[in-house]
Amino acid sequence: MAKKWLLIISMVALLVGCKYDDDKLWDAVNNLDSRLTKVESLLSQLNGNVGSLQTIVYAIQQNTYITNLQQTSQGYNITFSDGRTITLYNGETPYIGDNGNWWIGNKDTGVKAVGSDGLTPYVGDNGNWWLGNSDTGVRAIGKDGKTPYIGSNGHWWIDGKDTGTTAKGETPYIGNNGNWWIGNKDTGVKAGGGGDTTGVPIIGMDEVNGIYYWTVTINGTTTWLEDKNGNKMPVTSFAPIFKIDSYGFMVYSVDGGVTWIYIYDSDGYPVTSGGGDCNCRHFFKDVYVQGDYLYIVLIDGTVVKIRISGNDYNIPDDPTDPTPTLPGDPNVPIPNPNITPDVDPYGNYIVTMNLTGIQDPYTGEWIDLYGTGLSKQNVWVEVDHSPEGILVTNLDENTSTVKNDIIFTVDNSSSMDNEADAVANGIKSWASMLASKGLDVRFGVVGFGGYIDGALNLTDASSLSSYLNYYSGTTRTKHFGGSDASVLQQHANAFARTGSSPESNECGAMAIRFANNYFSFRAGANRIYVNFTDEANQPNGNSGYSVEWFKSQSNWPVQNGTVHTVWSAGSAYSNIYYGSNNRVNYYEDPFKISDYTGGTKMSVKADASDLNLNQLTVSGAMTHAYTIRFMIPASYLDGRAHIVRIVVIANNGTVRGQLSFQVTFGSI
Repeated sequence: MAKKWLLIISMVALLVGCKYDDDKLWDAVNNLDSRLTKVESLLSQLNGNVGSLQTIVYAIQQNTYITNLQQTSQGYNITFSDGRTITLYNGETPYIGDNGNWWIGNKDTGVKAVGSDGLTPYVGDNGNWWLGNSDTGVRAIGKDGKTPYIGSNGHWWIDGKDTGTTAKGETPYIGNNGNWWIGNKDTGVKAGGGGDTTGVPIIGMDEVNGIYYWTVTINGTTTWLEDKNGNKMPVTSFAPIFKIDSYGFMVYSVDGGVTWIYIYDSDGYPVTSGGGDCNCRHFFKDVYVQGDYLYIVLIDGTVVKIRISGNDYNIPDDPTDPTPTLPGDPNVPIPNPNITPDVDPYGNYIVTMNLTGIQDPYTGEWIDLYGTGLSKQNVWVEVDHSPEGILVTNLDENTSTVKNDIIFTVDNSSSMDNEADAVANGIKSWASMLASKGLDVRFGVVGFGGYIDGALNLTDASSLSSYLNYYSGTTRTKHFGGSDASVLQQHANAFARTGSSPESNECGAMAIRFANNYFSFRAGANRIYVNFTDEANQPNGNSGYSVEWFKSQSNWPVQNGTVHTVWSAGSAYSNIYYGSNNRVNYYEDPFKISDYTGGTKMSVKADASDLNLNQLTVSGAMTHAYTIRFMIPASYLDGRAHIVRIVVIANNGTVRGQLSFQVTFGSI
């Protein structure tokens, strides 16, 4: 380029010495300067669009969605859920003029957009799309804006919904020549902004085995944009830089400008920039919204689709404010949640946490939880110390949507003779009540003493009752029932024991671990254990059956559930773990399993005559459950453990709880 300017300056110097009308010469110089300015502007847009296209591809691969979409006179300003922003320039967009025709820019196409009984969508004072005198309720502007379009049934559609209003017009579309077409009519208006693209290199992309690579199209022929070694370049790996060299040819660099590579046409000649007259911007032919998606059409015909609203559940965006600090020591346990990662139909990774209810320790009332963005927010969730946008659903009126698998572990040693029948009747009554409330619940039983001597896999309330009625007293749970009875008995025979008979070394921890290993739990179900005993937990030196084993989340992850303890306080052994005999791995406080797993505790008389499991806190907790949903990026599906923290601060801080645990969301 310096050579060209040197030549021009020399010519000017030569001609100044002659009597000559130099107006035409200066006009030529000014015209060249104008053309150079156009080229520089084109290159600026071209290099800017390289970054925009990289962001778009990254959004597709990372399941990022659009959180804000602002239409401008030239295109769209787009903000993605990971905070990245880009600007896309499009051509002139068709719209309906006052005469009812489709217009593009200042040109009346002459084609009617609506029929005699059709209505034209317009934006009302409240910012919604209106049809006639009817407010559709759909925002026309901002992040929730949806573009009306004519469906296959001839009606106006907005946000994927049929308005029922006849359009009877023809929808503009982009033809093979890059112009806007309506029906069979070529409007002659370029969808990408007009201009001659002959001989101009058009930068685009194409997908191979899920990876997008840069392409270049010249006169309809598309080839890969290659690095200096002849390898095609992934869009997300390299950012080519484009410029015009001193001879007017377009070149690009993939090493930050150290070396430059020519773009050649099909005849092997380097191509020029097009002189700056092309207003095609080299990338985007059209950008438009339809339903829940933004569609981006590249000049080479590639169509990219990115979801706008993000997810089916309307999960809020991640907050920027930090999680608040507890205003005092925790005073309520947060129950271990059941966690289920899933992928929605749009490729978003959704985590669902089902939890049983949380009770105000002072009033006994069950707390309603409120999530991100609500004025009453009282629960927060973090993953790896980063706050998550959470959608909370309280299930007081819809508890059937949460599965609950309940396991009763029952001490059937001789010391339980007095209360065995009362315990069995209490279990049957409670199971029948829960089933009658419409809860999606199943029940299982494990009988234990020094070893596992009875079990019934998860089943319904009726089968549970039949199992417990098979014998009487402590023998009610000393047999194996159900279709897999023989399999469970084989597992029990091979399971490590704590004593030579069920009359010694009673160990509820052993029974809980047996059920966890061999019962058929449902995916997504809350696991709830109720442990009945009148003695200390006695692992007989086996640390794997100690209450302390449940303290470590690496041993008992939160998905394994909560343990609630019912203890016959009037037993002759009531003080066995309060005195000098209290020893880890031998005589242990059974309530500690509940403390470590977020469960609750209940004490009853020695004969369990006052047993009423409806009063067990978990009874109300199941009917006041809630679900928390949040989105995670694909990078969390790395097969590694991530730290999740739940914080609850309710009723002006009188209810305070927090729970931290590790979760492996899966791997991809």
